[in-house]
Amino acid sequence: EERPAEAHAHPTIVPLAQIMNTYILAESGGSLLLIDQHAASERVVYERVLGAVKSGREISQTLLTPLVLHLTASERKTLEENMPTLEQSGFRIEPFGKDAFALRSIPTVVGVVQGESAFRNMLGDLSRAAPERRVGLDAIWLVACHTAVRAGETLSEAQMRSLISELLATENPYTCEHGRPTMISLSPADLEKLFKRRA
Repeated sequence: EERPAEAHAHPTIVPLAQIMNTYILAESGGSLLLIDQHAASERVVYERVLGAVKSGREISQTLLTPLVLHLTASERKTLEENMPTLEQSGFRIEPFGKDAFALRSIPTVVGVVQGESAFRNMLGDLSRAAPERRVGLDAIWLVACHTAVRAGETLSEAQMRSLISELLATENPYTCEHGRPTMISLSPADLEKLFKRRA
């Protein structure tokens, strides 16, 4: 039966196709792999940001042109309550006139185009999170969650190969930060059982 791919020396993984714009079907050492593209990307981004924090590298990029945002009352409240967490995550935002704010820096792992949506998604998650889960590694996890490749995104073969390569280079490639498996392996024996070729 299907099981999480086992942690051992990584054999070559060859992507075959993308399924439902959510999973990557791949082959490795005679087994079939199903890779969850969001969970895999989340693991890659999480370790990239965590590595930058641990090494003291810059995790924030200053925008050439600040993004002017008009926040709702609830978003403003969440912003005020979580400013240190947002700054620790790589966001820097300042008041900019009446009811407006200027987003001046975003995490280096976030593309400029995704800057506003990632920031608003962070605010939404922080507003729902318990106070003890709004600091440290949890903030890094939130950035990873909102900047990872999403389920539903179409990936080219080159993007699939790149994601797999980056995943295998992480310290823990077999689970995402939620603890969900990033990939499931089906061996030839598993397939024979599924197709009732053997008991």
